[in-house]
Amino acid sequence: MPSQRSRAGESATTLEPSLVPRVGLLLDALPEAVVTTDATHRITGWNGAAERLFGLSRSTMIGASVLDVLAHELRSGTDADVKAALDRGETWTGGAVIRDAAGATLELRFTAAAIGSPAAPEGYVIVAHDITAQVRAERTAETAEARFADFMAAAPAIAYIKDHEGRYVFVNEHALRLTGDPAQPAWQGKTDYDLWPPAIAAHIRENDGLTLAGEVPLESVEILPLDDGPHTMLMRKFPLRAATGEPLLGGIGLDITDRVRAEAKIKLGQEREAHAALLARERALVAGALGRLRTSGTVETIATSICRLILDLPPLGVAAILLFELDGRATPVGMAFASGPVPVWRAVPLARSRGLQRRAQHGPWVEAWSPSRGDPLSAVIRAMEIGVLGYAPIRSGDDLLGILVVGAAGPSGEQAVTERLPAIVEFAGLAGALLGSSVAAQRDLRSSRSAILAVIEGSGFQPVFQPIVDLANRTTVGYEALTRFKDRVPPAVRFAEAASVGLGLELELATLGAALGAAPRLPGGAWLNINVSPALVMAGETLRTLLRSAGRSIVCEVTEHEAIGDYAGFRTALADLEDVRMAVDDAGAGFASFRHILELRPAFVKLDRSLVAGIDGDPVRQALIVGMGHFALSAGCRLVAEGIETEAEIATLLGLQVALGQGYLLGHPAPGPLE
Repeated sequence: MPSQRSRAGESATTLEPSLVPRVGLLLDALPEAVVTTDATHRITGWNGAAERLFGLSRSTMIGASVLDVLAHELRSGTDADVKAALDRGETWTGGAVIRDAAGATLELRFTAAAIGSPAAPEGYVIVAHDITAQVRAERTAETAEARFADFMAAAPAIAYIKDHEGRYVFVNEHALRLTGDPAQPAWQGKTDYDLWPPAIAAHIRENDGLTLAGEVPLESVEILPLDDGPHTMLMRKFPLRAATGEPLLGGIGLDITDRVRAEAKIKLGQEREAHAALLARERALVAGALGRLRTSGTVETIATSICRLILDLPPLGVAAILLFELDGRATPVGMAFASGPVPVWRAVPLARSRGLQRRAQHGPWVEAWSPSRGDPLSAVIRAMEIGVLGYAPIRSGDDLLGILVVGAAGPSGEQAVTERLPAIVEFAGLAGALLGSSVAAQRDLRSSRSAILAVIEGSGFQPVFQPIVDLANRTTVGYEALTRFKDRVPPAVRFAEAASVGLGLELELATLGAALGAAPRLPGGAWLNINVSPALVMAGETLRTLLRSAGRSIVCEVTEHEAIGDYAGFRTALADLEDVRMAVDDAGAGFASFRHILELRPAFVKLDRSLVAGIDGDPVRQALIVGMGHFALSAGCRLVAEGIETEAEIATLLGLQVALGQGYLLGHPAPGPLE
């Protein structure tokens, strides 16, 4: 973990003489006003931005005392604070409000620091940051884009992705090595407050917030305290979105201090120089890809976008993302290829898929390609004369989602794939971060569908029947068909699960068929109530065909909780069912039942248990049922009380002219009495 040192002077490095002209050019290119002095505070450098900001020419200011300038621009006494801080070798930061040469009011943030050793500084640098105008901020970003491209061509870059709460979901290998944390889990799920001192973390999160709020890229400078001293990072941040629509934050950073270290390492040898340059170019491509990547749409859209970006790593000619299904098969969800026939989008054979899955558990690898029957990439690989493929596992947390496969044609294909494998690993990490939540959701959906299909195909349920009784003479006049699932999942939960995965009608038909198949065991002459959804009634012929074999009078119950969007169409579909009566269930649990009664004119209205329980001691509910009785009488239907559990409830209901009822007192739901 990086240390929390904050004194900038501890990492100061004297520039090589050859870098001085380039530093001068860089300072003149910066949009911030930069002033350099010698050890006596006499101005030695006054860049173009300083001329424009203060309205004073370089020739006029060279040799002047910078403390006089600060005394003029800052509030009284601040120049003494600056001098004292610099004499102690500390960095000083302060603010001021000035008018520029054109008379515009600007808010500035000044930063002053020693150049060289704090004990014996060679001079000082003062930077004035304009933090007022969005237009200037945009101009700074545009200027920085060109500078950023130059930097990326010569220096490695860090790349990362955070979620909207600031947690890291992807960090590339260069960032891990730079900070001394060689393992991805050391960052996974952590925030900047877990990694940096509070002030630095707050500054980073402030820039993150501005980026996400503005929906445009933002460039900023962030100083990170690492084990070997402070590192100044030029950061480019931009908003992203995951496949689920969740906002993400992407970041690319150049370590300006590493440029000096990189130049020193180049002198160690031509071979090391070539290797470092290759890694820098590949990391630049990966970092640049984050800005061009399509991060919205389906899993297939995002995966294909990633594969196309991979082909920017020459001479790679084919890239594919394969995801492992629940049965272990590897299925392509994204492909890109430089030439050759269009691949067949089909799953890899099961034996080969399982071999890839086992091998991917141990990390990335390169291997010679051998033809495999049914492999979706075979035709393209053969046409491009690719002999070697590289593989990188795609993970989301601890879960192995799939693999990223790449190949390069020609005699140097093996070398190309091997050298680019680190970049491919980073692309695989990016794919895992962007696809993980969507793939998990798809797997959950498929798993839920498989579970419901298993219940349907394996008849994992049993019909039961509860008697509907004439309360006056205690004779059974009908039965309500209900369903109990063998794994004891409550029926309401199981039917809701089926509807959520598009199998609601299928489960409803299966359970209804089982109930009608068991109905002949019931006593003759009793009608049969079946619970049906409006969607099943509107399906028409499907339900009509099923009910033809009922062999007894049928009453279709529709709960008041089921929405009916087209009452006229529902009435027509119900009439087509031939001699089928209707009941409105759960009346009293809400207000929809009254419209159901008015629109559908049912034969029965079933009073919800919430109205019946304890009715003998509740005059208010008694009055409500009297009113519902008048309402039902006017509508031409009969009331059925549900959930009766005491004799007192029966006596009260009879007194209220409720003739029919059902409940545990009258009979529990059971597989069915034999005739």
